[in-house]
Amino acid sequence: SPERQFQLTVLVIAAHVTLLGKSLVLQRRESQGRLLKAAKVA
Repeated sequence: SPERQFQLTVLVIAAHVTLLGKSLVLQRRESQGRLLKAAKVA
C-alpha cells in the first residue's frame, strides 16, 4: 500500500541522516584531535 511504502521511505531517509550525522561528528573529532596534537608538538 502507498502508506506502507511511505513509512519505509521515511525509515530509510532517517537511517541515512543518522549515518551521515555520525560520520560528520567522527570526522570533526578526528580533525580536532590532529589540531590538538599539532599544537602540543609546536
